Amino acid sequence: MKFLIPLQSERGNVLTYVLLILLVLMIVTPVILASSSTNQLANSQTDYEKKATDLAVSGMESFITYLKSYDTYANGMDRRTYFNMYGGGSGTQGLGWVARNITTPEGIVTTYEQYVEVAATNTRINGPVTSDNVYNVFFKATVNNAHSKLIKFQISAFNAIVVTTPTPSPTPNTSTHIEPGQTVPIPAGVGVLYGNSSNVNAGKNTTLSPAITSYMSSIKSSVSSAIDDYLNVTKTPGLITCTSCSISQVKSSINASSANPIVIYVPGTLNVSSTETLGSSTQPVILIADNYSFNNANLEVYGSLIANQTASNPSTTGKITGNNQLDITIKSGNGGTYGNLWSESSFITGTQTTLKIDNNIYAGSMTLSNGGNVTTKQMTIDDTFKIETQTTLNISNGNLASGNIYVKNNAEFNVSSGDIFVSGDFTSGTQINLTTGGIIAVAGKIDFANNKTITTGTSNPPVTSLQLSGTSSATPTPTPTSSSAVTATPPPDWNPIRK
Repeated sequence: MKFLIPLQSERGNVLTYVLLILLVLMIVTPVILASSSTNQLANSQTDYEKKATDLAVSGMESFITYLKSYDTYANGMDRRTYFNMYGGGSGTQGLGWVARNITTPEGIVTTYEQYVEVAATNTRINGPVTSDNVYNVFFKATVNNAHSKLIKFQISAFNAIVVTTPTPSPTPNTSTHIEPGQTVPIPAGVGVLYGNSSNVNAGKNTTLSPAITSYMSSIKSSVSSAIDDYLNVTKTPGLITCTSCSISQVKSSINASSANPIVIYVPGTLNVSSTETLGSSTQPVILIADNYSFNNANLEVYGSLIANQTASNPSTTGKITGNNQLDITIKSGNGGTYGNLWSESSFITGTQTTLKIDNNIYAGSMTLSNGGNVTTKQMTIDDTFKIETQTTLNISNGNLASGNIYVKNNAEFNVSSGDIFVSGDFTSGTQINLTTGGIIAVAGKIDFANNKTITTGTSNPPVTSLQLSGTSSATPTPTPTSSSAVTATPPPDWNPIRK
């Protein structure tokens, strides 16, 4: 039995080996399971993004094919009616313009919608198009209420049909960027971001500045281009130029015009110190002046109000100033078209100010010296947005973007379904309350010296149009080229161009 003695001496070692193996399994197994879960989530996210892209591309291709078939299927309809009746139906607008929800057998909820904006003003039309114009047509698909893809075409009512051949983009955009109309879920732990420094709880990200600057530059360029078109008699043959006119003379010119919309330009400064209503819901007015001076004024405009910065005097034009009480209401008119307040240089008031703007506010800079209330869908301030005292800002449908934001006294910002983007610094000297449906991204520093309340991600589900580097949902999508064109006859009308 002596040969069993060595084996008996190993019994304790076997137990040690077993315990070591169990310990290794306890450490390694959770890591393997977590890695598997992460990969599964990533694959699921990629699949959602692909589904959204495929559906948006399919909708776009179907619509372009429909336009191409006008000569075959129009049955005597004019081109605008044919455009409106996409998808068929018995009303004045086809079923192709109706948003719809689709649930797959796996329970994945997908939403598809197709809608139209006036290209010059980026304002959505809630109904059939009724006039010759240049339109943006959007094809949007959203999967699980979070992953979305938006494709945009520009349709001209003045050119022939051009049918383009889709070719895939060479690479997806994986850099940090902002895509209006396209959203991604807010990453875990991302509510407030800063680029340089912050004295509030926030995450650092040094890729914000180019994305925000590019986004704001695009909006500025769009506004400038639209104003140039309004003042171009070739594109606006009914343009009224009212030199040295008073507000009463402007109203007389508007009342005498049968144009729709009425575009009227006042070189120099237009003074308003009264209560006035310009335009109507069925005959809106695009009022343009080099400068506006308001003094105890209450102005209601159906259409848009624009301060034009001239090429010959850029430092002294494009300005809106207000003294004493100032109330400006801009209504969209024509079923959602127009409704903008644009001041290319600056908007400065020294008094309590109330702005109720149906669509978009754009200004080179804005100073509210005595506080007020601002309500709009989207707001872009190219340089500095300065608030001296108590101000409430409500943005219902888009983003607040500014070069810098400075709040001297109390302010409350409610951006219910969008983000706050600042390409420079965001500074507050006293109480500030911020609520966003998306996130707050400041490329410079965040310096809130006193009380603050910050709530982000209140949209349902929480999404943002800021796509951080490496988290982009912009997979390669068909990008039409202009190499293949088919001219329609007669008469020439649509010209789909991928934007």
